[in-house]
Amino acid sequence: MELVDRGLRGLMLIKRKNGPTKWFLKYQCPRTLQKRSVSFGLYPDVPLDIARQQAMQLIRQEYGDDQFELMNSPAHSFHDFTAQENVGGGGGGGG
Repeated sequence: MELVDRGLRGLMLIKRKNGPTKWFLKYQCPRTLQKRSVSFGLYPDVPLDIARQQAMQLIRQEYGDDQFELMNSPAHSFHDFTAQENVGGGGGGGG
């Protein structure tokens, strides 16, 4: 399951059935135009605000401050994920 952060384009939380939940930033390199994916660690060890800071730093390095933009995504948000985890109790069966 991929949950997109509504606050930062490209930042997502990827939850696998039989694996850890990780933060990733997916973006296109402005120089090579290659798609890239960078991990920022495991959730909940790395909280949302730290993942955003790390992602913003990488974006500024790659694109420069002029191209940096925050925008909303219509996909599920990180907050939707935490609400589901709290309702479900965080344990139990697969999804």
